Amino acid sequence: MKLVQHISSVGGILILLWLILRLPKEKGIHSTISYTYWVVVAGSTLLITGLRISTGLDYHKTGHLTVTLITAFFLSLIIAGYSHKKRFITSPGKKI
Repeated sequence: MKLVQHISSVGGILILLWLILRLPKEKGIHSTISYTYWVVVAGSTLLITGLRISTGLDYHKTGHLTVTLITAFFLSLIIAGYSHKKRFITSPGKKI
């Protein structure tokens, strides 16, 4: 049963990558990568994962650790997005 689960997970990742690569490329739009944003994501992910492990997570069970890392990553995206947006809004009527 686990083999089917792993195959479906890999299949899902491959489909997502294929869909991302098929997205239209916008010409004339230049964006910069915010390294601060990704540092906050990485730091928050490590902090949340560390807190979860310190509260009694059985990290020898791969599934529990995997779910913890994924959850920590998604929470970190929310935290970093909120803090990044809050920091860079300069006036109520101005778009980012």
